[in-house]
Amino acid sequence: MRSAAACTIATLVESDAVRLEHVAGPDAAERAVFSATCIVRREDLDTLREGDLVVIGVLPVLEQLPPREFADLCARARVSAIAWPEWMSAGIPAAIVEGISAGGVACYVLPGQARLADVVEAIAHAHAAPDVTRFQRLLHMQQQLVESLLDEPPVESMVRKLADLTGGIAGVTDERGNVEAASGVLPFVLLRQEAAATSASDGVIEVAGWVAVGRRLRSLPGEAVRWLFVARRHQGFATSYVQAAANVTAALLDGTRRINEIIAHQDLATRAFVLKEALETEPYETSELLATRAGALGIDFAAEARVIEVRRARQLTVSAAGPRSLRDAVLAAFTTASLLVLEHDGGATVLVQSSTEDLDQGLDRLLRSAPGLLVGVGRPLRRIGEARVSWHDATLAAQTAQRTRGRSVVRYDDFDLGTRLLADVDRTDMSYWVDELLAPLRERPMLMESLVAYFDQSLDIMKAAKQLDIHHNTMRYRLTKVEEALGGSIQSPARIASLHLALSVEATQRAGTKPLKPAVRPIHHAADIGDTDVLRGGAVDPGFTGAGEQPIIG
Repeated sequence: MRSAAACTIATLVESDAVRLEHVAGPDAAERAVFSATCIVRREDLDTLREGDLVVIGVLPVLEQLPPREFADLCARARVSAIAWPEWMSAGIPAAIVEGISAGGVACYVLPGQARLADVVEAIAHAHAAPDVTRFQRLLHMQQQLVESLLDEPPVESMVRKLADLTGGIAGVTDERGNVEAASGVLPFVLLRQEAAATSASDGVIEVAGWVAVGRRLRSLPGEAVRWLFVARRHQGFATSYVQAAANVTAALLDGTRRINEIIAHQDLATRAFVLKEALETEPYETSELLATRAGALGIDFAAEARVIEVRRARQLTVSAAGPRSLRDAVLAAFTTASLLVLEHDGGATVLVQSSTEDLDQGLDRLLRSAPGLLVGVGRPLRRIGEARVSWHDATLAAQTAQRTRGRSVVRYDDFDLGTRLLADVDRTDMSYWVDELLAPLRERPMLMESLVAYFDQSLDIMKAAKQLDIHHNTMRYRLTKVEEALGGSIQSPARIASLHLALSVEATQRAGTKPLKPAVRPIHHAADIGDTDVLRGGAVDPGFTGAGEQPIIG
């Protein structure tokens, strides 16, 4: 006697690959099946064993023995049943079928395209250990979900596949019940509210007649919590298989999001590196490699490009600039532009290529999303080598915005004559002049602070005193000391202009902007220069070729 088996005739009747059909003889549904034997010769009948499903391969086998003798052979061997292919049924005489079934042998037909190999595989699968069967099923499920990643969009594809595998409805939703992807209609708001009642990251939820398996998905800092749900109106729906499928889907969704995050981070790092290189390149230098890198990132100067400087006002906190960082706020604002973004302690430097209209709309969105930001906009660029010049414009404009109450955005085009001159002058020489002018105040920080506040408040003593939180008479006393240190009145137009420019340079340098060196700038009238070599600093400019761009001093 063979040991008990998990496979019976009923198992093969219900198998999708086999689908045995009972045609004659006793009901053998509960009989165990241990193997399948194909009979094609008379001699094969001598090899029958207990628990065999005897599959007749050719018709002559049935015709070589009387039906009753054939049935006795099967009974003595204790076979489970006999079967034959559907195509053979029409050729088997009814008397043979009646004789075999009368001998107590159950007769079945293999319908359609069922093969002996399908029978053997179904028997083997049924006899496999429960853990092996479960593993094979889970492996198949995982393969199906992983393959769904190849479809676009992957999140929607995985949600649909999860629904197909479990026979339920699946979807991804945020903490407010807003649906990101779904295979059908579910009470997402109720499910999310029920999930919020527990601190667990997963569980089985029952609400409004639905049985759901929920899994909390990975969320980025500052982002709304996301959940995966798969549900059905069936009390026994949340089986271990459904929960495993939800676990695998959640892991794949988290992994996909993490991979996308890494790719986006690498892209942003590359853009920041290219912008940093551009800002360190001498003005109007030609760098084919840098231009190629910028072009690959969408900065091809097919549209107008400018550098903008975004700074946080003194009262603005980091969190006010956006859900995670100022860089993210910039990216969210300029969705239709090509960007290079370099975030730093004081704010962010951005190279924006877009139409004037898109630039204005982007700035408006940025200031609405992060109130308190100050923005300076530099002059237009024609090539990547001009980025540093536009950057200096932008830093001056941002500093002007900080010193001008009520203005969040200042552009290079808005500069007054003095600031325009400061933007175009050789700032290496300018730094020497500034040091010379402000030297008497360098070691007296209180006087320097008072002078800066005085100019920040447009020469209004009362407002400057309020800014420093001192009495206005104290402010007047300090300004008198400033005049003594500088050796003259600070009320004369010439001195006011000099101090305004000097403090602007000082503020720009404090912001971390490197001074410009004498630049090779484009000249549209070569006759203004002449055909001879031009000396800079007592030496011939080694980059001058006499064609195209012409070098000038300063």
